Amino acid sequence: MQTVWLKSLLIYGLAIVVSMLIAVVIKGIVVGINVFKRAPAGPVPPAVAGRVATDQEASSDDVAADHVVAIAAAVYMTIGEHRIVRIEAGQRSGEWVSGGRTAHHASHDVAHHLRR
Repeated sequence: MQTVWLKSLLIYGLAIVVSMLIAVVIKGIVVGINVFKRAPAGPVPPAVAGRVATDQEASSDDVAADHVVAIAAAVYMTIGEHRIVRIEAGQRSGEWVSGGRTAHHASHDVAHHLRR
């Protein structure tokens, strides 16, 4: 019985060592890729100024202009040049829901199925 416990502990220990070695290799690959991917250090080019909605154009549920600027700066520093296409609430419109419901109900249509 003691040899079973010893063999089990040996197998678990070996699995832990192999897992740690694999983790170190993966970390080395990620660090190596990031080193080659980085842009050379130098002056940061100014961001391209886009059109930001004024207070008269913004409604109560729009994102504040200060937040948009902060998010754009963070994204620029993280991934480089980008272009924000649209900022809006993440809610789906009723058209998506209505269209899905219509398609689902149409799939149950009696005339749709072949009669035997």
